[in-house]
Amino acid sequence: MRTMLNLRMKKHILPLACLCCLLITACKKHPMDYRNKFLGDYTFSVHFSRWQMGSGSFDTTYNSNGSVACGNDDHSVAIALTGGPSFDFIIYEDGSLGPAGFSIGEFESVQHVSFVWSSGGLGGGVYYAITGERR
Repeated sequence: MRTMLNLRMKKHILPLACLCCLLITACKKHPMDYRNKFLGDYTFSVHFSRWQMGSGSFDTTYNSNGSVACGNDDHSVAIALTGGPSFDFIIYEDGSLGPAGFSIGEFESVQHVSFVWSSGGLGGGVYYAITGERR
């Protein structure tokens, strides 16, 4: 009788052990995304300059609402101004922003961001200096 009981238990132990292993490996935790603390709605102060050879320049400062969202890959954020441009940056765990190799801005805290962005050449270009506060 005792041998029969041990045999029945052994038949059930292997499937039960496999099920436990499957549950343990299926419940793998995903690490917290460090970008989450910076995401949200912001109010931005924008200093914008544009110049073009032969046409002069334009310089203005204005306020805009916008947002910070996850970018296209695991290490980027998209900063979008409502009705205006959107900027994609690599974001590092310390909150600094930039393309690989140098900083163009930073999240000074989870409430405040500032960055500069420019593009152009000898014939003209644009320049943005932007600061933002979380709403």
